[in-house]
Amino acid sequence: MSPKLHIVQATQRRAALYLRMSTDRQKYSIENQSCALYAYAVEHDIEVVEQFCDEAKSGLTFEGRPAMRRLIEQVKSGQCGFNSILTYDVSRWGRYQDADESAYYEHLCRQAGIEVIYCAEGFDAYEGPISFVLKSLKRTMAAEYSRDLSQKVTDARWRMAKAGLHTGSRPRIGLCRAVVNKDGVVEGTVEDGCCRHHPGDQLMIRPGPRHEQVVVQRIFRQYAELRLSIPAIVKGLNDDPAARVNGRCWTFSMVRMILIDERYIGNLVFRSFHQTGQIKRAKMPTRIIRHEGVFDPIVPLSLYQAAAKRLSQTWKAWDKASLLDSLKEVYAENGKVTTQILNSRCGGPSSTTYAKHFGSLVNAYLAAGIQPTKDCSWVARRAANNSDRKKMMNDVAATLMAQGHSVQMNYKECILDVDASWGIHIKLVRAKRLKTGFVRWMFELVDAHRTDLLLLLRLDQTGSHVEDMYLVPTLSIRRTPDHVVLGRVNNLGTEMYRIGAFSEIPPLANRYLADVEDCMAHFGRTQQDVDKRFSRRRAKQPDPALEPSEAARTKEARRINRIRSQAGGKVRRASHPQLSATPPVPRTDDVRHGSKANIPRI
Repeated sequence: MSPKLHIVQATQRRAALYLRMSTDRQKYSIENQSCALYAYAVEHDIEVVEQFCDEAKSGLTFEGRPAMRRLIEQVKSGQCGFNSILTYDVSRWGRYQDADESAYYEHLCRQAGIEVIYCAEGFDAYEGPISFVLKSLKRTMAAEYSRDLSQKVTDARWRMAKAGLHTGSRPRIGLCRAVVNKDGVVEGTVEDGCCRHHPGDQLMIRPGPRHEQVVVQRIFRQYAELRLSIPAIVKGLNDDPAARVNGRCWTFSMVRMILIDERYIGNLVFRSFHQTGQIKRAKMPTRIIRHEGVFDPIVPLSLYQAAAKRLSQTWKAWDKASLLDSLKEVYAENGKVTTQILNSRCGGPSSTTYAKHFGSLVNAYLAAGIQPTKDCSWVARRAANNSDRKKMMNDVAATLMAQGHSVQMNYKECILDVDASWGIHIKLVRAKRLKTGFVRWMFELVDAHRTDLLLLLRLDQTGSHVEDMYLVPTLSIRRTPDHVVLGRVNNLGTEMYRIGAFSEIPPLANRYLADVEDCMAHFGRTQQDVDKRFSRRRAKQPDPALEPSEAARTKEARRINRIRSQAGGKVRRASHPQLSATPPVPRTDDVRHGSKANIPRI
């Protein structure tokens, strides 16, 4: 008998593409890279299954490249559907100032069994140590190119600043960019969003339109003479339509930056925060150039100095040592430290300042040797919950994007906008054991979080493990006046929404949206009608469409008289369930109690 032959087929190579361009002015960079990578994949019989693209992202840092971070996270998770990564060259992978950092991310991929291929480098032609030497050399050259270019740009801006020229982008309100030719003659101004007319023209800062100057003078006068606070000034500007510039709303930082800008008294100040060989911006300027009296001031010098004096008394650069001394002084005066006491002190650091320097007020108390009188463990739990919620949103978004959907994430409201057509609100609910011994999951659904779907993740009592998930249409959630309660076992109307994985979300969402469209078409309703009815319900206004007609009132009166005659006398309105002014609210307990479900079948 001849032995059996086992034919082993070679595993097909599946690859993901990584593309990057540094600025949005490189119009065809992404297209050129994509064409080159697809040509390489076709030539080497590689199937492209996914694409990661960082558009207008610098290659100096890993944190500023969301596509790169998502790629490395998939590689670390071991759940990626590819075994190779194609990128154009070493510089597209990154221009890290530390060449070892670029090698580290490639090592992570190789450790997970994923090969990083630089299609335009030709490293495959060399074998052994020569390939590693060439890669190290290329990484160093890519970092040096970025470092050298940064130094050249900084020196050019420094020379322009010495000549009194403008080196930045759009100036603040009340100022404009004037076009100056080679002879120093002003030829016109450059509007917002426009560029110079000729390459030889230079830009200088000059006073802007008169109505904008009036707004700037109003800000200085209200702050220095009327002694208004910055939030009060912001509110007054936003309430006045004439004070808005280009339709934008005023913010706290916008007003504060105007109050410290010396250009409003005719001075030009250029500060350089560049440090050669370092990526992060320096905290203090390394070089300063000052030109005084370049043009007529918009704000009188006395008014500017009065505002600067008040700012110096209000704003102070605190370090940790001075913050701890101030905290100990507050504790010695009051015998306790609270947020209200810190914020009410004139000239002292606020509670936000302590939280910014120490991470939280509790950490500041402990660093100063002050023991909190209350249990503050909820602070750490809240931080952990925020981290878990963000991680869960990233996981759901990654699953949806892997299936070809575009996702916009709103971390503040925990809402994912999918394909700009439907939204999903993610809510993590921890289990709570009641005094009766039953375990319940209670949560609130505010109107601001009412999207198309609710992804409810039920956690255990420790909050570290997800027990199950429900994908619920928000229109089908029936709430009690304060919150929704779910038990460990619910009836069919609730359990029908249980899902087992995030990959089940898109098909269920599409089916739900199709059902909603069918229902709206069947009943002759439009989305505008639904929105109007929902807004009336939020404002507690009566809906004209729900008001009973005259025939319906007559029929109801006859029914009430018939019930009264059968009862043999007058029946109290609240004693008969059919005559109750409001329908009974269903209990939100477990199905073992025989109640209705919170989330009924649609």
